[in-house]
Order: sequence, then structure tokens, then C-alpha cells
Amino acid sequence: MKRKVEVSLLGQSFTVRSDKDEAHVHALANFVTRRFETLQHKTRTVGTHELALLVALNLAEELFEAEERAKEVREVIRGRAERVLASLNGALDLVGHPDDVPASDDDDAPAMAPAAAEQSAR
Repeated sequence: MKRKVEVSLLGQSFTVRSDKDEAHVHALANFVTRRFETLQHKTRTVGTHELALLVALNLAEELFEAEERAKEVREVIRGRAERVLASLNGALDLVGHPDDVPASDDDDAPAMAPAAAEQSAR
């Protein structure tokens, strides 16, 4: 459910609608304000509008970089998962598949619960 939250950015107060709680929206506004103030100290000759645009560009660059890093991590994870799966499939091929195992003569014996089977194997 969207709720209205009163925030202040760059000396201007306004209301935003968000699904997030009020504390989250205020944290976002504080983050942007800190970024603006940091950039303002580095570039003293730029006006408020230009600084806001520079902050937006800097945040967009950071977002793009984070998305690229996330893509690289997903590719690494996918590669590792494929290697593990191939290794497991290879191991299964070596020992045979459960469908390939002939039925034992004990098929008439009652089945044990998994916990009981573990204890009897010890």
C-alpha cells in the first residue's frame, strides 16, 4: 500500500508516495542530501540545478557499475554451478543410476523411516 511521506531535499519540503516505510524514504532523502553536499564542497561554482544533475549522473554511473558487477557475479555462479552439476552427473554415471540398480530380495521387508535408516547405518 502506498503511503504519503513528507521529505526535505535541498531545502525543499514535499510529499512523496511510496510502498516503503517512512524511515526508508527518509534514509533515501538523507543519502541524496549527503551526496549533494559532498559534491557541492568539491565543485563550489556550480548552481543547485547543475549539482542535482551531477548527483543524478554520479548515482546512475554507480548503478550501472553495480549492475555490471552483479552480472559478472551471476556469470561466475552460473559457471560454477554448471561445473558442479557436470561433476555430479559424472559421479552418478560412474556409480550407476538408481533406476539401474536391481531389486533386492528384501522387497517384502517393511521400509524404515529415514532417521531409523541413518541410525542403523552407524
